[in-house]
Amino acid sequence: MGQCSEPHHDEYVLSPARKCPFPEWLLLELPSGEWGAFWHAGLEGAWATAVWEGDYTACSFVHADRFEVLRHMEKHRTE
Repeated sequence: MGQCSEPHHDEYVLSPARKCPFPEWLLLELPSGEWGAFWHAGLEGAWATAVWEGDYTACSFVHADRFEVLRHMEKHRTE
C-alpha cells in the first residue's frame, strides 16, 4: 500500500479524527459507531484510500469502546 492517495481521501480520514494524546495516531470515530486506531503515517497513502472506500481493516485496531482503542494506541507507541 505504498501508492499515494487523493487529497480528498486524506481529508476524509481527518474528518472523523477526534482528540488523541498520541501524535503518531489518529483516533477515528467511524460511521458504524466504532472507533479506529489509524497510523498518522498512513495518510497520503493507500491506507487513507482504503478508509475512504469504507475498508476499516486499514486501521490498526477497531473497537466499539474508545478507551480500548486508546489503550491499543498507548501499547503500540513509536515514541
